[in-house]
Amino acid sequence: MRLTHKLPSFSNVVAGATATLELPLGLAYHMLLLEFSGMALAQMKNIRLEVNGKVVQKWKDGERLNSLNKHYKRGTATASSLPIWFIRPEMDDPAQQRVFAVGTSDVQTLTLLIDIADDATAPKLTGHAIKGNQSPLGIITKVKTFPVSFATAGEQEIDNLPLPRGARIASVHLYSPDVTRCELDMNGLRVFEMDKTLAAKIQTDYARDPQSSHKMSLDFMLEGDMSQALVLEGVQDFRIRPTLANPGAVDVVVEYLDQYQGI
Repeated sequence: MRLTHKLPSFSNVVAGATATLELPLGLAYHMLLLEFSGMALAQMKNIRLEVNGKVVQKWKDGERLNSLNKHYKRGTATASSLPIWFIRPEMDDPAQQRVFAVGTSDVQTLTLLIDIADDATAPKLTGHAIKGNQSPLGIITKVKTFPVSFATAGEQEIDNLPLPRGARIASVHLYSPDVTRCELDMNGLRVFEMDKTLAAKIQTDYARDPQSSHKMSLDFMLEGDMSQALVLEGVQDFRIRPTLANPGAVDVVVEYLDQYQGI
């Protein structure tokens, strides 16, 4: 069954504060739709979803969240609304789409928090939710960001990403306009090597929007099948090697498919 509900009011919706929404429990959340005014997407900072006080999804700001929505062509923000997807509509099988719904029948608290920028003018926030049948919390998408910085251009290496046992990785997004190529090795096996231009071409062919002007994505579920996600069980060595046209910072955004007890 599909239900659409208006959510309770946010608290503390003022510039320079953290707006907080305590989400009602019981049913499974498929998505949230935030309606806002008096601020832009970039002024909605550190958007995070907490389950029992633990952050399971976090985005730098509304623009970053919208960028991920655009990547999967899930439905993007407008001047006054921002969707937060929990199910993955890009999957081919409706059952796989709904696997990632956030079930709450065994959850004590589910909280959405948004830091509102100091320069926001008379901010307002409301929300609606699309929900499904009651279910416990199972496999969910965990969105984690790992900032790195490099003092030189050329090939670099990132070898310290968390590898939660039993989890999978759906995608890795390298947020920097300077990433031109990437390789990925797991336990010494090369699983990805490609220039950004070719990766973007392939993703476009699979109905993605790669947004190559500001990121490069390693998308492992292009065929809409979660079995193609990278399996982390038994992985001891995980190395991402981006090539940069210029030195600078990169935000490594990883989408883990994991249970609550993981990362």
